[in-house]
Amino acid sequence: MINSTHSCQAQQHLSLCIYFDDERDDWILQFNHEVTAENLENYPHLETIGDIIAIGILTIQYCPYCGERLNNKKVTPDYQHVVLSHW
Repeated sequence: MINSTHSCQAQQHLSLCIYFDDERDDWILQFNHEVTAENLENYPHLETIGDIIAIGILTIQYCPYCGERLNNKKVTPDYQHVVLSHW
């Protein structure tokens, strides 16, 4: 469950969010890979520009954009990549 989010000037225009996940007890950087016009040309099963086709989830201790420390505990590195375009 998401209770808090982090937002800074450096990340405002990127397709990502930084949030605290209560279930994992960690700060998460989630970035979304969205469909582009080029994707539509190359992959006919995709439908709309802007649809999310993949999600990357990374456990973080600091914001990679502004450097703010988000987590005071030692973070165990964890990365997940979820591809949504194959269903």
